[in-house]
Amino acid sequence: MNKPYIKHGLKNKYDALKQVIVLVDVSGSMSTKSIERIINEISNIVMSKRVRRIVVAFFDDGVDENSIQNVKAGNKAWVPTNVSGRGGTSFQIPLDWIKDKYNNRVSLCIMFTDGRAPMPKRPSYAHKFIWMIYNNLKFAEPFGKQINIGMDK
Repeated sequence: MNKPYIKHGLKNKYDALKQVIVLVDVSGSMSTKSIERIINEISNIVMSKRVRRIVVAFFDDGVDENSIQNVKAGNKAWVPTNVSGRGGTSFQIPLDWIKDKYNNRVSLCIMFTDGRAPMPKRPSYAHKFIWMIYNNLKFAEPFGKQINIGMDK
């Protein structure tokens, strides 16, 4: 054995994330301009990180099944022209959708929102959750990590 430091079955620590789910708030409090900026951020994540696939889902008081996108490395996310929404906001509904569709098996969950909704129950993947908060400096994450982005001008 000429390479004793290599152990059979160990994965390279630089393996790509397998299942990243990005939730985009399209409720009435989110401007079209902010949603377009968010889509650009998602495209940057796909291009700059080792991500095999990103599932992008748009939500307000429900998940818009017709606007779900599977974005693979080298492709860009887009704003669907038929995004329904512009209503109230529920953070629990998209988390329930993840539980139903993916059995809570995610490498990372990123929620782009302005944070204006009742807080959801803590999911099993809370340690793999990032709140990308747009235009709301008063928001405090109930779990996961928080990053404040952008302010409409």
